Amino acid sequence: SKVYSNLGEFLTNAVSPFDRDRDKDVFLISALGILSGVMPNVRGLYDGNTIHANLFLFVIAPAGSGKGALGWARHLGLAYHRHKKQQSDLALQ
Repeated sequence: SKVYSNLGEFLTNAVSPFDRDRDKDVFLISALGILSGVMPNVRGLYDGNTIHANLFLFVIAPAGSGKGALGWARHLGLAYHRHKKQQSDLALQ
């Protein structure tokens, strides 16, 4: 699809393990939500107002509909958290 062909290397690699389109979609949407939370300095102007990158996500779907891919996106946030924690620990030393 057009969306997946324009993602960039990082997200293209992140969605590549998923075979089913629904799983890819759920993972990508949840990854965007998680990644938006780790970009506090990203902002832009829209209609004269400052807009921040934070996206909020709530997924409702029946069992067996691919929600399990949400859990994999969580690993992106955990990896970022570990990286920032390591940087903080090094700075304290």
